[in-house]
Amino acid sequence: MLNALRALIQQINKNLAAGKIVRLENFGTFQIQLCSEGAETEKKFTSANITGASIQFRPGRPIKAATRAGDGGLTFHRVAKKGEAALPDGPDGNGGSGSGGGGLDENPLG
Repeated sequence: MLNALRALIQQINKNLAAGKIVRLENFGTFQIQLCSEGAETEKKFTSANITGASIQFRPGRPIKAATRAGDGGLTFHRVAKKGEAALPDGPDGNGGSGSGGGGLDENPLG
C-alpha cells in the first residue's frame, strides 16, 4: 500500500510539474495556481512577474458532501468555554461536551 501511495504521489508531482490538471476520480483534482504581479499589457507580462506557485485542490462531490451540514455530513453545536459549565443546547443534551465528559487530559482515542 505504501509503495502504491508513493507511486501516486510521484505521478501527481510529475503531471503537476508538466502543467497538467490531475484528476483522481471522485476524490478531486489538483492543479498548479500561479500568483503574479500585474503588467500594463499582455506583451509586458513575463515570467519575472510570477511571484509564486501553489497547489490548488478541488474536492470531488463525495468529499464536498462530507463537509455539508445534515444528512451524514457535519453537525454543529455550541460547546462550553474552558472553565465554564456545560451548555444545555448540545445535540444529545450533554452540552456538546462529547462522549464521556472529555477532560483535556483524557485520550480521545482510548
